[in-house]
Amino acid sequence: MEEIYTTPNLVDFEIKLRELGVRGSSLERELAHEVAHFNKAIALGYNPILRVISNHLGGEFFDYMSSVLVSNLTNPNHIRLIALAPKNPSMNDFLVLNEISNIKNTNL
Repeated sequence: MEEIYTTPNLVDFEIKLRELGVRGSSLERELAHEVAHFNKAIALGYNPILRVISNHLGGEFFDYMSSVLVSNLTNPNHIRLIALAPKNPSMNDFLVLNEISNIKNTNL
């Protein structure tokens, strides 16, 4: 079963990750990565939303994915700046760059 959680609030985002058991350096890396996207989007005038998708099997949590949702993002330069905001962009970030011409709403 998949659960989708969204929030515009960094504190709530961190709380959700902690509820899922994300701790230590994993938590620090996850926060640094998504907060970089989030803050760059705000700096460019957008209202980003943080998202956590958690997956459960037989009632037990086993995996999650986090991202930043940025609506109405059509400026190719803004897409590039937001996608490359983290110190170490992910493979998904680079995939977003490859799809710039088709993107109106994106997940980073």
